[in-house]
Amino acid sequence: MEGNLRIHVEYDTLTGMEQGLWPRFYLQMLQLGQLTIGKIDIEERLERIRTVLMPKLEQLHQSYAAILQGIQEYQSGVVSGKYFHGRAGGSTQLDRSPELAVRNEAEKFIIQAKLVYVAFVNSEFLDEPGFLLKTYALRQKLTDLIAQYSKSKDPKYLPLLHVLEKANALFLNDLTNLRGDIEHQSFSIEKFELVIGDTGATVREPLLQGVMLSERITFFYEHLLQFIEKMMAYFIGINAERAIPGMTQLFVDDEFNYQQQRYKYTFTFGGVPWSMTARRCLYD
Repeated sequence: MEGNLRIHVEYDTLTGMEQGLWPRFYLQMLQLGQLTIGKIDIEERLERIRTVLMPKLEQLHQSYAAILQGIQEYQSGVVSGKYFHGRAGGSTQLDRSPELAVRNEAEKFIIQAKLVYVAFVNSEFLDEPGFLLKTYALRQKLTDLIAQYSKSKDPKYLPLLHVLEKANALFLNDLTNLRGDIEHQSFSIEKFELVIGDTGATVREPLLQGVMLSERITFFYEHLLQFIEKMMAYFIGINAERAIPGMTQLFVDDEFNYQQQRYKYTFTFGGVPWSMTARRCLYD
């Protein structure tokens, strides 16, 4: 089975490898899990990640990259005169077709981002008897459910619920509401603003939830990926530290590079970290 898994990682997509998606969500977790919770268990869980989550993650990345590239090309095209022309008598002509493509892609991205979240939940990577992520993941308010779970016989996954609660407050609730507005309330992203000054013309990005479009899209993208990675690593870490108490500890390293397979999350055995920049994970 290990050989087949390597083939999937190598050939499923170049994009995922080049952008660090496969190292981040597959190879990193495979390494963590094989060292601790067992080769068979982690491979079974990661097979569901491979088939359910990874295709949607790749689509989301492609959409994200298209938005940023589209904005840059539109702005430079207006400055260069490719999309904007001034005419005699003071009249102007602005080609808004590239802008329309960006705005449509941004709305598509928001929908896809929520689908990535749902795909992660449906992958059942975190699920065990007595703990199903679906019970909590589609709720915007978790206070009562967390209180109930904390009183259970073994609330070992309480840190995961706290991570989810923080993610709801930080970005997931906003993403959910925005997706609902797009699909059910005829919401559309505002037009770019044409600005003509003494040195020429340019276009200014519209705001999305009070923030510049590219910044808001980047915020959703980065925090969604960080959330999924953290939930996966914490799940493995919680089980590993219970399986080998006092010997195994999960560490977090901010000096990571997924393309070079230098991972953010690693284990120490006997308290000695792999990296001088790594710190003990507090599961917060």
